[in-house]
Amino acid sequence: MSGSAEYIKDRYEAYSKEREVLRSASLQLGGRYDQWLLTLAGGALALSLVFIEKVAPEPTTWTLVFLVPGWGALVASIATGLLALDAGHHSYDIQIEFLDQSFRDFSKRASQIDYTTEDYEDEPEEPINPHIKKLKLYNKISLWSFITGIILLCLFSIFNLPIT
Repeated sequence: MSGSAEYIKDRYEAYSKEREVLRSASLQLGGRYDQWLLTLAGGALALSLVFIEKVAPEPTTWTLVFLVPGWGALVASIATGLLALDAGHHSYDIQIEFLDQSFRDFSKRASQIDYTTEDYEDEPEEPINPHIKKLKLYNKISLWSFITGIILLCLFSIFNLPIT
């Protein structure tokens, strides 16, 4: 096998492995950070309703300034968490498309280049995936909305604990 053919084979194996890693990550995306945040935010909403029903059925009126924005923050956390899952899924799909195109471009050039010498151009830069920026933004908003919601619900709860 010539040096060029061997290099092409090695390159294809590396391409296949990287593509599989990206595909696997895409399928497992919902199983980690976002899932926990969504679960905790939904649980906090449910727990606050139980607290109002069982512990503080008649909350002090002024404490609603903590409850209503707290609920809003938790709903925002859930919504942006779902948007993050969507953006994450799309970012992996786009990255796979970039990888596929990169390998197609490489394959076209491979037959024209002698890889046994230093006389070839570097790989072209990979395009920037726009969904990754969205994913990071949604995750930050979701996390900070969750933290804000929890703090506000804790304040509401503290001021409405029955003192006997």
